[in-house]
Amino acid sequence: MNSYGVYIDEKEASRLCGIPVPTLRNHRYRKIGIPFYKMGRSIRYKRIEVLDFVEGSRVITKPIKRNSRWDQKEPKEEQNA
Repeated sequence: MNSYGVYIDEKEASRLCGIPVPTLRNHRYRKIGIPFYKMGRSIRYKRIEVLDFVEGSRVITKPIKRNSRWDQKEPKEEQNA
C-alpha cells in the first residue's frame, strides 16, 4: 500500500498540517477544514487529504520589484573640500 492511502490519527494529522489537535477537534465539530473519517469511536484522516489541504492553503504572492524604494541605497553625503 502506498503512503497516500494510509489513514492517520489526529496527532499525525496535526503534525503534518501544523494545526493544533484542539483546533482539528473544533473544525470537526463545526464540519469545516480537513475531511475526516469516523470509524467507531476513532477519528482518522487520509494522509493525502491532509497534504491536499495544506497545498490548497498556499498563497500565491507577487514577485518583489527590483529597484523599489526599499532597495534604493541612501544618498551619499557630499564631502566638502
